[in-house]
Amino acid sequence: MAEALRMLCKKQTIIKLKQYYTENKNQLFCFEYQSAQLQEEIDEKVNGTFNGNIPADRMTFNVNKFFKKRGSEIENFSDNFGEVRYQLAIVIAG
Repeated sequence: MAEALRMLCKKQTIIKLKQYYTENKNQLFCFEYQSAQLQEEIDEKVNGTFNGNIPADRMTFNVNKFFKKRGSEIENFSDNFGEVRYQLAIVIAG
């Protein structure tokens, strides 16, 4: 878990966008595998912070985000952080 959470989330967003736009079944399989790996690492980082194993200040970073006002609704999702990132990627790609 050497990478910052923001980099892992960025990578997962890119993978999910590629997955959304590809029709190649071999690539889809690879993207699903990569996404699952990234989701597991993201969840480990978030859970590590909640459990006190990772200092909370290592989870923050300064960013500028721009979102559309319309069409940014997110459907219901599980409490899994990786799933939240996936839903966000769909909204951004929208």
